[in-house]
Amino acid sequence: MKKGVALTLAVWMMISIMLTGCGGEKVSDEANNTSTDDVSKEVTTDEDGREMVGNMYVEGLPIVKEQETFTIFVDDGGRAEDKIMYPILEEQTNVKVELLLYPYDTALEKKNILINSGEYPDVFAGWILGQKDILKDGMEDGLYIPIDGYIEKYAPNMREVLDIKGVRQTMTLPDGHIYTIPYVIEAPHVDFSPWINYEWLEAVGKDMPTTTEEFRDVLRAFKTEDPNGNGINDEIPYSASPDNLNFGYLAGWFGVSAGQKEPMGFAMADGELVYQYNTEGYKETMKYLNSLYEEGLIDPEIFTQDSAQWTAKGKQDLYGCSMAYGPGDFVDVDVATNRSAFDPLPVLKSEFVDTPNYARSTYGAATLKTQVAITDRAKNPEVIVRWFDNVFELENSVQIQAGLIGKRIEKLGEGQYRALDETLLSEADREKYGWGNMFTQSMPKFIPLDFKVLPVEGKELPYNDKKTADELYAPHLTEAIPQAWATAEDAKRVSIIETDIKNYIVKKQAEWISGQTDVEAEWEDYVEQLDKLGLQELIEMRRRAVDSAQ
Repeated sequence: MKKGVALTLAVWMMISIMLTGCGGEKVSDEANNTSTDDVSKEVTTDEDGREMVGNMYVEGLPIVKEQETFTIFVDDGGRAEDKIMYPILEEQTNVKVELLLYPYDTALEKKNILINSGEYPDVFAGWILGQKDILKDGMEDGLYIPIDGYIEKYAPNMREVLDIKGVRQTMTLPDGHIYTIPYVIEAPHVDFSPWINYEWLEAVGKDMPTTTEEFRDVLRAFKTEDPNGNGINDEIPYSASPDNLNFGYLAGWFGVSAGQKEPMGFAMADGELVYQYNTEGYKETMKYLNSLYEEGLIDPEIFTQDSAQWTAKGKQDLYGCSMAYGPGDFVDVDVATNRSAFDPLPVLKSEFVDTPNYARSTYGAATLKTQVAITDRAKNPEVIVRWFDNVFELENSVQIQAGLIGKRIEKLGEGQYRALDETLLSEADREKYGWGNMFTQSMPKFIPLDFKVLPVEGKELPYNDKKTADELYAPHLTEAIPQAWATAEDAKRVSIIETDIKNYIVKKQAEWISGQTDVEAEWEDYVEQLDKLGLQELIEMRRRAVDSAQ
């Protein structure tokens, strides 16, 4: 999975609030009937006594008696013929999959053309599907069919995923049905955080900072004491990717619990959704960051550089601290140990709060809810559901994620797998059996959250910087905002208001931090402008969504 997508994915990703309501009842009723009728097909038995529905066996492998084929349209930059797992899955199931692969931008454009033409595949999948697609094209228009009946009847592995706390709720649309295949992945509690250069700390003789003023003192030392040792005053004390500035996370140092990412400026407090970017704590955050910028402690290019420039400077050992998903995003990491010169910066205390906080991203798992949808052109959707359910079998999902048995991993026993030394593979095989060639990785698989492939025999698990950050931040993490679906009507309105407010906030952050304008002088006008842009309406809609999801 592309890390940036999964976390912003998380991300992606990964992972925005969707509002609930009551739209689309007439069309969804029609879709419901279709699903119910299909699930109620007559059950027969074959000559061996196996239960069948039409050509499909109700349980076990293969899935069908006479081979069937269905099509999956999915964004993937690879070649269908290189995907290792599809022939294996075909042999298991007697179901052949015709893959239609296109790079993301091309796939997004082509998907709309296909839908408009009426000549579309059995399945759309990957990152090209969003909540609006499922709400409008699925629940309202019936292009995507509800599949909860098939899951309940034919898909025990999917039922197990739905039984994970909060997943069924997240997957269920306002009409009470599930239209997509669940995809639950392990995710850190903290997605983005500041990472500080511990080698530079040692070079300047400073301890890890614990307060905002100690942090300022460290950044000053980074700027003036040549910690990278090249004899040039080229150190940049603090920077961040232009795609993930995430100043909102730093606001937790001033008591404001809100991340920069979606939902921008929102947080949970005592079970209630609250807005934070119009609070005194947020204003103090802007003033503090402006004071760092005025001292030259923040990268002067932080608002103008692109991702490549940010990364290039990191790899030249120019950063003392940077906001990122992980250090590997901007510096080289030792392949063998997964270790870099950066540790997570602790959550800092400030003079404004005794108990700083940090916005929680997840409780350890993320549900990606729009990765696979079955269209109304599928002749036997129950076969497709069973095919994906077989993908969820542990050995299949483990190979999809960790590599082919005999090449990248070995099987030690039932449910036990160990990584093989990849240096024993030829260069050609390392490429052939690489992660991207195993499967179309934007589609669901299921690895139980407590399952691990053991490391190469004789070696320990590599350093886990995300786990380190989770443990360090645990005492300070806030409540996560529950996920929920929106009605199509609410989703459109939320999207419009959020875009306007987000653009305005991003603009003011850049102006205030860089000192182009003064936050104190503009504060009252800023708060009024947020309301003019529809903030109160947005808060009301989001609160309804959160309330419905709890």
